[in-house]
Amino acid sequence: MGVGDWEEYLARRKGREYEIYEPRRSYMAETVGTMTYQEQFLLDANKLAGWEIAYADKHIRKNKDIRNDETLREKFFRDCQGNEHSEQVCKTVWQEIENAVDGGYSFNKSHSASYARTSYQTAYLKYYYPTEYYASLMSGEKTDGDGQNAIAGYIAECKGRGITILPPHINYSGDHFVVADGGINYRITTIKHVGDSAIEHINELRPIKSFDDFMERRQKKYIKKNVLVNLIKAGCFDFDEPNRALLMWKFEMSERTNPQIKVDHQCDLQEFNDKLKCEWEKEVLGMYLSLHPMEKYGFKPLGEFADGGYCLQGGEVAKVFEFHPKKNPSNPKMAFITINTLFGHIKLVVFASTWGRKDMQECFTEGNLVLVKGKRQGNDVLVDSVEVL
Repeated sequence: MGVGDWEEYLARRKGREYEIYEPRRSYMAETVGTMTYQEQFLLDANKLAGWEIAYADKHIRKNKDIRNDETLREKFFRDCQGNEHSEQVCKTVWQEIENAVDGGYSFNKSHSASYARTSYQTAYLKYYYPTEYYASLMSGEKTDGDGQNAIAGYIAECKGRGITILPPHINYSGDHFVVADGGINYRITTIKHVGDSAIEHINELRPIKSFDDFMERRQKKYIKKNVLVNLIKAGCFDFDEPNRALLMWKFEMSERTNPQIKVDHQCDLQEFNDKLKCEWEKEVLGMYLSLHPMEKYGFKPLGEFADGGYCLQGGEVAKVFEFHPKKNPSNPKMAFITINTLFGHIKLVVFASTWGRKDMQECFTEGNLVLVKGKRQGNDVLVDSVEVL
């Protein structure tokens, strides 16, 4: 339905008076006289013009040029009037049919009912069981770039609703996001270097009482050094010791060689803070989990800015791709840049006239946190200026 159609529909639902041509009442009353379902214009052709439903389906619903099909329109008028319906009724109904088939939008009733039911169920679950709802949504996303982008957006929504996203848990996490006391545990299967054999071994060791318990019982052929390091950095043992740097120190101390032990060599113990926590999570999970560096700036999602209008976006420079337009080396270079925002990744387009500025290229260094100003074009931003935050 066009905007005017659904505004009229809502107004009628709220009490605006309207009339329905009596022969149409049986199938138009439930939508307050507005053309909503495909079945309605098929029934118009059947009840008013006397056409078979299959004929109407072929010549109306599937008609890609119905507004210019004068032969079909004249046949409809002729058959309707032959069934003693006035010329005015024919014109009014045919106009509704044209608007529904071409330019507006109509859906078949069975699909409409199914989608409506699903929408109500989804809205109910999102409102009354938001933690389980978001855990399910994120579990359904793949582990590729688009999936991670979607998950980043869901995490931002969760934080906005007061739902805590917890790190993976060595005892509970698997290939799904798990609802736990206080929030949602991230899945363990997306931790860098943690493959199927490691997951299977972790499942065999469960329940794992502590980090020391895991260290004593693990088999090194399944839980190699890089796997254990990444489990620590991801926060899998936070339930036992939230200071991940301390666990890294304990592990490194356990890995000392005999000569180092003899001289009581002490490994470095890093200061564990939010900055290091974020860096480690980004390193092993591919995204910020506990805290996103852009949270303190209060940026809005790109979708809240008008398409074609001016916008502000902030994020971490994730990827820079320079190229010559039209693959012509004589053309000055332009760039496509991906930044990781609080709400997911977005693509920036920097034209040659802007990219040619040295300060622009220096700002767009991978890892920099930047404030970008420009014009929104769909899901992209055409960059005017940038500054490092």
